[in-house]
Amino acid sequence: GSIRVYPNPVMDRTINIHYSKMPAGRYNLQLISQAGQIMYNSQLIINQPEGIRFIKLSKNNASGNYQLLISDENGRKFLQQIIL
Repeated sequence: GSIRVYPNPVMDRTINIHYSKMPAGRYNLQLISQAGQIMYNSQLIINQPEGIRFIKLSKNNASGNYQLLISDENGRKFLQQIIL
């Protein structure tokens, strides 16, 4: 399976997550600041072979560099640098 995060840098405070051929299941999404703080935490339930999830960030999230961590129930992780 594959995960693509775009646009990067983020525009209009919206992160698009496109997944394809990912195993069905529950995934945890976390946006982590450079200081290690979790700024956004949500779950993504995948039950279709392909889809897009939109994350709308609040204006409280300061501009800067973040990491988007997507992890599944088996401990597999996808990590992407995000510029906000």
